[in-house]
Amino acid sequence: LASNLVGQNWGEAIDDWASEQGEGLFEEERMELKEICFSAKSIVNRYIDNYSNEPFKPLAVERRFEIPLPGSIRGQKLVMVGYWDAIVKDINGKNWVLEHKFPTSFYNEDALDLNSQIGIYEWAANMCGYNVVGTIFDECLNKDLTMPNVNKDGSVSRARIACDWKTYKQFLIDNGQDPANYAEMEQKLDVRFFKRTYIFRGKGEQETFKMDMQRKLWDMS
Repeated sequence: LASNLVGQNWGEAIDDWASEQGEGLFEEERMELKEICFSAKSIVNRYIDNYSNEPFKPLAVERRFEIPLPGSIRGQKLVMVGYWDAIVKDINGKNWVLEHKFPTSFYNEDALDLNSQIGIYEWAANMCGYNVVGTIFDECLNKDLTMPNVNKDGSVSRARIACDWKTYKQFLIDNGQDPANYAEMEQKLDVRFFKRTYIFRGKGEQETFKMDMQRKLWDMS
């Protein structure tokens, strides 16, 4: 996803990562790595397709930050270190922290509002001069698509499965079926694999997360 944001070939990025990880592995481990890459490419490809109409301008991608903090512990000065997935500018000129997560089920939205990591990373972004208005929290379910079965008569199963309509439609065409005869499946296959949440935060809210972090540091000191 980072490679895609900066206009590089994301498929090659996955292959390069796999080559690095594959050195010295046993055959079974290499097969497992191959499956991981296949799943990653499927998820990333569908993610990009899902959000193709919502482009962002990347301001920082996979960027490390290190911010000095007041106080010390046993004489050691305190710094906060972290990595943003990305900081982006939307089409309206607003800056956001962009966070990617790959859960097996979607997060509770109320919990996101209170998520301290998100709040601290927003504060850190503003400390570094990015002036963000909040976080775009992208969830990509870590699940592979389920392909439909082909019946004995050559028709395709109409069972509700974890598949999207675009993939199901292409499967119909590949198996010589007319998608028009399966039109009801577009509504039946309403499984969501991606969820984007915009978390708006004012400067006061971001300051609250900073103060909460500071209190924890004082307790540790």
